[in-house]
Amino acid sequence: MSEDVLVVGGGIEGYSAALSALDADPGASVRLLRLPADRFATETGLLDVLGFEPGGTEPVANPLSAVDRLPESHPYSRLGLDTVRDALALFDDVAGERYVGSGTETNALFPTAVGEVAPALRYPRSVSNGVVSGPPSMRLVGFEGFPDFDAELAAERLDERTPLDVTGQMIDTPLSADSPAEMARLLDENEISDGQPARERLVDALEPVVDVEPRIGLPAALGESETAAITETIAEKLRVSVFEVSLGPPSLPGRRLESLLAETLESRGGELDSAGRITEVERTEGRIERVSTGRESYEADSYVLATGGAESGGLVGGPEDLREPVFDCPVTLPDRGLVDERFLGDHPAVRAGVPTDDRLRPVTSDESAVAENLYAAGRVLAGPNVVADHAAGGVGLATGYEAGRRASERS
Repeated sequence: MSEDVLVVGGGIEGYSAALSALDADPGASVRLLRLPADRFATETGLLDVLGFEPGGTEPVANPLSAVDRLPESHPYSRLGLDTVRDALALFDDVAGERYVGSGTETNALFPTAVGEVAPALRYPRSVSNGVVSGPPSMRLVGFEGFPDFDAELAAERLDERTPLDVTGQMIDTPLSADSPAEMARLLDENEISDGQPARERLVDALEPVVDVEPRIGLPAALGESETAAITETIAEKLRVSVFEVSLGPPSLPGRRLESLLAETLESRGGELDSAGRITEVERTEGRIERVSTGRESYEADSYVLATGGAESGGLVGGPEDLREPVFDCPVTLPDRGLVDERFLGDHPAVRAGVPTDDRLRPVTSDESAVAENLYAAGRVLAGPNVVADHAAGGVGLATGYEAGRRASERS
């Protein structure tokens, strides 16, 4: 198979790179080769651009206005504010009405399943009624069979940390669902049991817990493809505003985001493949010529590495060393090992990654390009702790956008 641009990996940076390449050249042949890690299973669906400045403890109100205060080595500083804005514009175009916040530069704050506050600049419509920065009050409702969300504990913490009155209550799991994914399936299909559709049964289970609060937050299990209709049914029947609270993996809002990105990529002429791993890379005179998965070979004018960090297999190794396994790019390691002795500590491994030049091409220790037609984006890059700063989504989006644009220019 021969392409103009081949993106290897996935995550938001992989889709951003592929969509950006097509946006720059709608006639280009672009393929995203997804490697096996289920990157979106751990995504909340929120697009966090910059929630906290590095080392800061107070949420950033306007993440774009904070870019000029970031270190020169930060991906946003290297890319420039205009590129970050262009990447957001591409996301807004793709997400359409399924996401809220298009065109705005102010973060909103949302509750998490453990009672913390998560800043986001763009967010799914299913969570939009859950903003915690101001009134009205809310009630969180958890399901006993879904241990990731203790609604009473989360409500207690949020009541202390926000200006809201927040209450919480646990109830028996409706629909006899044994997981969020199973509940989502039942609600999508509106499966009938004992003569009653699933959505009506969920409303009946929730009706006794509705009190004075005008908003209720539910585990993010309100369908995978029919979320808007399911949410609307609950809201109309109970006469409350409804929002979802994201759970741990596998995350349904994350999977919805991937479905949205995949549908858009294919509708715009891109191709999607999946593979276990890259088994062989062929190089000629400073260029990547071909990659193989063992079953298929792919040839392209340009390549984008978007395989993520150590958490998704984009970097592999042990507690003292990491390597990049696809193109064997150099990896910059922190000065003080990779693992913090505290389980929840600041693990230096999150800063390890592939160094790049200003064009996002991976480079060696003497600053020469690993391959003139290879670019990199997202969590595989060396840099700051974008997870702690609540910037992982935005950095993935913006670096993917720039890498895809650069790759398209070469094709």
